[in-house]
Amino acid sequence: MPTFTDILGQPQAVDVLQRAATGDRVAGAYLFSGPEGVGKATCAMVLAAALNCETAPGLGCHDTERCSSCHKFTQGTHPD
Repeated sequence: MPTFTDILGQPQAVDVLQRAATGDRVAGAYLFSGPEGVGKATCAMVLAAALNCETAPGLGCHDTERCSSCHKFTQGTHPD
């Protein structure tokens, strides 16, 4: 599962999303738009994983052994 640091070419978008996630200021909705292949789905998945992480909320621990939420995101089975 990628992390915020793995998203390339979108520094402003990554900064906004990271600050929102770690600062507990998440909006009710986000619109990811742009041409095909720019990383919209990846950004959305990274944000969702970070927000749902049980070990490091807002950051995402990506520890698939100890965090069931991160494990489900990695497997593609998380309901959110």
